[in-house]
Amino acid sequence: MLYLYDEKNGNVGLARATPDSLDIVSSFQVTLGDNGPFWAHPVIHDGRLYLRHTNALMAYEIRK
Repeated sequence: MLYLYDEKNGNVGLARATPDSLDIVSSFQVTLGDNGPFWAHPVIHDGRLYLRHTNALMAYEIRK
């Protein structure tokens, strides 16, 4: 599984990658933070996905 983070619109996706395809399992859009590109690297630590956009920091529980 791969987490994807779009730099232009702030779309975040969880994808299942196989040799033949890339299937999006789920997705959402980051709506917090000021205008501008989404350049910060996503970080996964201790079962949480951390996303930063300009002055906003978001944490999402991703552990089963």
